[in-house]
Amino acid sequence: MSDRVFACAACALLLSALLLRFIELEARPMHGDEAVHAAKFAGLLEKGQYRYDPYEYHGPTLNYLTLIPAWLAGAKNYAALDENILRSVPALLGVGVVALLLFMPGLPRPVAVASAALAALSPFLTLYSRYYIQETLLVFFALLLLWAMARLAQRPGTAAALVAGIAAGCMAATKETFVLLVLAGALAWLITAPGRMSKGQLAILLVSAASVAALFFSSFLSHPHGIIDAVLAVTTYSSRAVDSVHLQPFSYYFTLLFQPKPAGPVLLTEGAVALAALAGVWQAWRTAAAWPRFWALFALLLAVIFSIIPYKTPWNALSFYTAALVPAGYGLVWLLQQMHRRWLKIMLLAIVFLPLIAQNAAVNFSAQLRSHNPYLYAHPGEDVVRMAAAVNRAANSSPTGDSLYVQVIASGADYWPLPWYLRRYQRVGWWSQVDSSTAPAPVILISADLREALAQRLYEQPPPGERPLYLDLFSGPLLLRPGREMYGYVRSDLWQAMQQEKAR
Repeated sequence: MSDRVFACAACALLLSALLLRFIELEARPMHGDEAVHAAKFAGLLEKGQYRYDPYEYHGPTLNYLTLIPAWLAGAKNYAALDENILRSVPALLGVGVVALLLFMPGLPRPVAVASAALAALSPFLTLYSRYYIQETLLVFFALLLLWAMARLAQRPGTAAALVAGIAAGCMAATKETFVLLVLAGALAWLITAPGRMSKGQLAILLVSAASVAALFFSSFLSHPHGIIDAVLAVTTYSSRAVDSVHLQPFSYYFTLLFQPKPAGPVLLTEGAVALAALAGVWQAWRTAAAWPRFWALFALLLAVIFSIIPYKTPWNALSFYTAALVPAGYGLVWLLQQMHRRWLKIMLLAIVFLPLIAQNAAVNFSAQLRSHNPYLYAHPGEDVVRMAAAVNRAANSSPTGDSLYVQVIASGADYWPLPWYLRRYQRVGWWSQVDSSTAPAPVILISADLREALAQRLYEQPPPGERPLYLDLFSGPLLLRPGREMYGYVRSDLWQAMQQEKAR
């Protein structure tokens, strides 16, 4: 592949990746996990303080990197944040994933272009590059580590070892599952031996990795105990791997990615990628080349490790699926080489890439799929936006405005992502059960299972004459997410003010 052709292909793929990851970034409702991370980041933004929590939230890189778009946008507090600010971090690093595959040392240019094209157009990778969680960051730093290791194998030097160490440290400071990627990568490296590293280079890698991780976990030395917490977190997340509400069978990821399922007007499956990857794995073992074997073994080990672990969520598949794109690139190039007629090659490329483009449009830009996307997991639909809009109407009709007192009551404190959507309000109370000692607020949002307890609190406990009337705020239940109903109630005086405002 000539320099000119490669440069044109690289520009086209990077532009495609950029557009697919940034267009309508704010359209999809915020997932509960995204809202939790947003609240965690708000503490860093407003107070300049971050404390690593070994039980929740994962690592600090997502929070610190989000400071950059927040500062650029002039956002100084929680209320000033929006989806574009937050999601721009994984979106940009999602483009970085494509760039790293394009320029990965050791990959022939046709393979690099094919792998990067699959990454750029994959609906699965695109979706989670538009998600404010740590997974895309983890994949980016893992690929950066492999980029540096491949550069070391080609041209040994201090700079590449330092980059590898920084990438490894960022992996550790991103998510606790980095251990699994390092384990799979180390085993694949030792077995296939694509390159060697001197003791000095290894020392630079380890010291820089430990230093970067320690800086992040210690909140840049302001909270040294965070380093200890990071070590202790291994036991926390090890126990969750086998004891959680997210337990799934071994086949879960393969069914999710490759079993055809309806997604609007198209069938959603990345089965063509799987077939190309199998062809690439087969070719890797037919040849003696170390790099094809490394990528094939790395992807296989990751897929097996993540599938064996009972704890499963869709985004955890990003690591092994991204790694599998390199064998898929090898396989696709090999299949093209077997075809000696141009029309056959064009047909193969159309069979692989046109469905990915159609599926990408359906998965990431279809309003009808925002709450029923097969790749989404316990995701809120448009109802959560309607809840927030109803509270906004109440606040706009109230003399207290943004100081309107709102109570949110949900069993098990299962009210996320509502804190994100109600972030503009200064007086919001959050409860996991009805509190008989607290005066009812003018606006109450409550989970369906606690409605009877609320009725008792409003209409049975107060003495006659002190029982305010409440009316429906939503005209029936709304879904916080599939299977989780919420009801809204507004005090009668505020309801009347809302009707008057509506009539104007």
